[in-house]
Order: sequence, then C-alpha cells, then structure tokens
Amino acid sequence: MKKLLLIATALVSFSAFAQRNIDWATTNIVSPDSMRSTSTGTTIQLSFEMKNLGPDTVQPGDTIIWQFSTTNTNPRIYYPGQTSFAIIMPSKAYAPNDTMMVSASLTTNLATNVSINVTIQVLSLVINKGSVAAESTANTLNNAKTKSVVWYNQQGWPVGLSEALSNATTNVYPNPVTDKLYFETTYEKAKNITVVDLAGKVVANINTAEMNTELDVSTFAKGLYFYEIKTEEGATIKSGKFNVQ
Repeated sequence: MKKLLLIATALVSFSAFAQRNIDWATTNIVSPDSMRSTSTGTTIQLSFEMKNLGPDTVQPGDTIIWQFSTTNTNPRIYYPGQTSFAIIMPSKAYAPNDTMMVSASLTTNLATNVSINVTIQVLSLVINKGSVAAESTANTLNNAKTKSVVWYNQQGWPVGLSEALSNATTNVYPNPVTDKLYFETTYEKAKNITVVDLAGKVVANINTAEMNTELDVSTFAKGLYFYEIKTEEGATIKSGKFNVQ
C-alpha cells in the first residue's frame, strides 16, 4: 500500500509540472498611442491583449509574466525592470483562443527634451506552475508585440520641430510694463503671439517671422494678462503672464 501511494504521489507531481503545448502570444497593444514627458518623468497608461493560440489550456497556478520596454531609445525604458517581469497568477483557466486584457499605469523617471518617434514593446510568457522553464510553444516570435508611438516632450512639440525649439531662447520684458512689451526669441521661423486678459478675451494677435517684436500696451487696462507664443504648426514656444501698470 505504501509503495502504491508513493507511485500515485509521483504521478501527481509529474502531471503538475508536465510540459504542455501552449502558444502564448501578445496580440495587441491597445494603448498608449503616445507618451508625454513631465517635469519628473513619464507616465504611461498601458493596455494590451494576450491570447492562448496553442492547443492546450493555461491552468490556474501557472504564472504569466510580462515586461514593457522601448526598443529604440537611449536609455531604454523597462518596466518593471531590464531583467525583471510583472507577474500574473491566473485564477481561472485560459483555454485555446481565450484572451486576457491587462491595464496598468506605469511611471518612469526618464523623460525626453525633444519629441521623438519610439517603438514600444510588450513581451509576455507563460511559466509552468512555478517551474523556472517556460512552456513549450510552436511560435516564440509572437510573445512580443511592438507599436510605433510618439514620445512627446513636456511642451508637446511635434516631432521634427523639437530640435529647433529646444535650442531656442525666449525673453518677454519688462514685467511689470507700462508702455512697450518686448518679445525676443532666437526661433527664426514664423510664429504667432496671442495676448488675452483675465476674462479670456484676445487683446492682441500678432503673426510674425521676426525674432524681435514689440507690443504697445499703453492703451491696455491695468491688470494681469497672459501671452502664448506658438509656431505656425501650433507648438508652444513660450507662455507666461505680465502685469500692466
């Protein structure tokens, strides 16, 4: 009886860790469509789909691991890390053709000063019930899915204009002002200067390609005003406020 019990135990253990034919795939990166830098880094709202394309079932107790990264940046973004993975312990079985959706808010202290085109990637794998070996699969190439997105800088500049804008310096003075307000910038291309009052009414709208522009505010009512200098494509060069005294 004892020998039979040992044989039964061995069979159960073998069954729990037996290899199965699971073709696990990352099938779609739903979001992000773009990423936006902030003063402290970048927040990424990630949503992606995984699917069991093989003939066998992913069982509760198996482990699903995934990693987010960028493939063409220096330094690269990795989440949760370059050599680590986020872990999912499925509470139900995923039969052939079943899908799993994952959503996560990722944060990194990396940011870009210029807006660039990047390729993001999500890699996912199934690990067999705590075993260190991944499941056998008919196709390992579909474990990773890529997507091209724009990684915007903090100002949201379009790709291609970023280099010129990032090197531009802009000064608006004096502040407070009584008669002449000066806009000086090293950005040489066409631009639009808009000034609005506290009620949001546009009180000045200037289209110019000059690097030095003056605005007569001597007829303005005293108070606070807001200005924004944009490229003709709509990218903000500089914005701020000034007081008329």
